[in-house]
Amino acid sequence: MFTRAIFALLLILVAQGVRAREATPAELAGTNGFVRVSLPQWLAINDFVLRNTQTKKTIVLKRQPEDGPYSYGAWLPVGEYEIADTHGQDGERYDPILIRASEITDLGAVLKIQLGGYEYVWLPLQNPEAARARLGAVVKNVISWRPAAPPQPIKTSAPDTHLLG
Repeated sequence: MFTRAIFALLLILVAQGVRAREATPAELAGTNGFVRVSLPQWLAINDFVLRNTQTKKTIVLKRQPEDGPYSYGAWLPVGEYEIADTHGQDGERYDPILIRASEITDLGAVLKIQLGGYEYVWLPLQNPEAARARLGAVVKNVISWRPAAPPQPIKTSAPDTHLLG
């Protein structure tokens, strides 16, 4: 009885200490695509969020320090995605971001352009070489995301200056 209790305790401790092995890029590439984006240093942004257009699930891209201090990316299931809270000029969905298996979708360097009046837009600038630098041996192709038109401006609220009241 005492031996069984010790064995059960050891089994529980070992199970808690064993972490799941992360899949390698070669394993992920068969069913997923990689998306990457560079955010200039002056943006002071912590998260870059994409949303699957079908499931509405949001995905926060992770920092990719091996690609540079302002690089973000993630392996995502095949599908269409959008930058969260970004809409086209007509107020409808903005140009989708297509993710295909074994391919990199390069959003480029996405700039947050302030328009004034507490409005801004996200605009991509492309650098095709940046996307292939690390994953070139794993992926078949690089897709550059090139929206047809600028998105609808995103409104932010005026900051509270605490000058009144």
